[in-house]
Amino acid sequence: MKAQSECFQYQVSGLLMKEVEELINAADGVTLEARIAKGTTNPDICVIVAHPYGPLGGSMYNNVVESVCELFSEFGFSTARFNFRGVGRSSGRTSFRGFAERDDVLAVYRHLMANESFKPTKIILCGYSYGSMCTSAVACEIPEAIAIIAISYPCAVSWFLTMWNTSAFVSGINACQNIPKLFVIGDSDTFSSVRSFETFVSGINDPKTTVVVPGVDHFWFGQEEVLVEEVRRWMSSINLSSGGRPERSKVSSL
Repeated sequence: MKAQSECFQYQVSGLLMKEVEELINAADGVTLEARIAKGTTNPDICVIVAHPYGPLGGSMYNNVVESVCELFSEFGFSTARFNFRGVGRSSGRTSFRGFAERDDVLAVYRHLMANESFKPTKIILCGYSYGSMCTSAVACEIPEAIAIIAISYPCAVSWFLTMWNTSAFVSGINACQNIPKLFVIGDSDTFSSVRSFETFVSGINDPKTTVVVPGVDHFWFGQEEVLVEEVRRWMSSINLSSGGRPERSKVSSL
């Protein structure tokens, strides 16, 4: 778990953000490539952001991943994005059932908590597509978790991504009964219809909010700002954008 010497910097709303590239050791010997940024005004909140399916080109440099990381940086939060096993400089290979990738999320979490100079007190789990399956499934295993953000959850093809083990991922979400959850999808999603999405979220425990964005497919190309505004609006509605704990009484199904 040694941090690399290279530091990456970028401007967000006039603020200079710095990401440090790190290599994280997973429990089974796999090494994960990650970029971690310490927040400015709310560094005790860290958002773990997971990317879409690696074999189809997903990585932590995805357009959605980078867009939401910039949003969280605007809020002054810390961020941790990473490549799942078998992607980029991460070792190993993509698993058939997704269980190893769930463990990758937990490996990133443990790495953050082991760093005394960085150690967050609150964790937000944010995933896009395949990444939303893996992050939401382990939220109940993270005591510091305060929110789940699932973007374009691939509910209609989860049977394929998990080799018919979808229930193991859904049960993980439903174990988090007191954590507010946002599920956002485009009405022209390439992999999941609105009907399959609504059926899926109907089986998820409250508190939850669902948003269907018109005219958007699975990939959000050219629509990243629309997505960012939906996430921003939800975070503000539950008092999370200010850095406080979410007000669950403000969370409802839509």
